[in-house]
Amino acid sequence: MQKTQTQPPITLETVVSRRAEIIGANLSATEAVMMNMDKGSYYGVEDVAKFIWDALTEPLSVAALCDRIMATFVDTERAACEQDALAFVGELLAENLVDVHPDTPALGG
Repeated sequence: MQKTQTQPPITLETVVSRRAEIIGANLSATEAVMMNMDKGSYYGVEDVAKFIWDALTEPLSVAALCDRIMATFVDTERAACEQDALAFVGELLAENLVDVHPDTPALGG
């Protein structure tokens, strides 16, 4: 039986970035698609999700990601932003689209 490695839960201090192996393309200013060749899966994102995907070209903490979202989408409440960002980053991690950098200190926005 093969052991599966479990990731610690995503927190605001968790630092993540896109996996280099993920193929992606912008369809428009508000839409992007990505392909995980390992899984043979295709994903589409738009609006804030695309903004997050674009920001993750560099390692960022979820808190820093929220700082950037708040600066761009000014009608967003911080608590809702944090909850939604944690959930979306968790989904990206579950789909193996991002890497977690446990030894990287949380970066500022």
